[in-house]
Amino acid sequence: MIASYIISRTLVPVLVQFLLGPVHEFHRTRSNAGKRSIFTSINEQFNRGYGLIQDRYVMALEAFLKHGKRALIGSVAVMSTAFLLLPFIGRDFFPAVDAGQIRLHVRAMPGTRIESTKVIFSQVEEQIRKAIPDDEINIMIDDIGLAFETFNYAFGDGSTIGPADGEILIALKEDHHPTADYVTQLRAQLQEAIPGSNLLLRACRYRDSDSGLWRTCAD
Repeated sequence: MIASYIISRTLVPVLVQFLLGPVHEFHRTRSNAGKRSIFTSINEQFNRGYGLIQDRYVMALEAFLKHGKRALIGSVAVMSTAFLLLPFIGRDFFPAVDAGQIRLHVRAMPGTRIESTKVIFSQVEEQIRKAIPDDEINIMIDDIGLAFETFNYAFGDGSTIGPADGEILIALKEDHHPTADYVTQLRAQLQEAIPGSNLLLRACRYRDSDSGLWRTCAD
């Protein structure tokens, strides 16, 4: 520690003089030359404005520290205005557009073989077709288990962990009924129709055609 102090008071100033001496000499000759470029003027104006803002900030900080109680009361009063946003918390400020796409994650009991998982998926599909008419379903795809190539995981949410679970992707036709109503109906029926030990409804959402994001339907 003593050696560091001695070096900072002896060697460091000498090295700074060697390194920054030409720079100071350059700026001194430029300032005495009389004519300055527009970039130099812009830089000086910026530095002058930055210094002015810094001085104002120091003055404001000193005033806050000098009047600590008033500053604390004022800060609490300003932060309390955030409670005005409580009625809007949890709401979507962007209008949801029904794009007619449902994503359903189905999970069987751990250790279930993929052929047994397919049987459970078939049972889920039967319940889906009871809730949604066939003339409104455009396509229904089962994505069970993990892909052999791990490269595909970069384009998914990673919720599938093995051959005992997967996703059912449903695309409805244009003249379908509201997707949110179907989602609410499926949530109520699937757990009753299929034992909870063999099925876990992880997500049931519809896709927003404007933003392209998956939005969760309310119960």
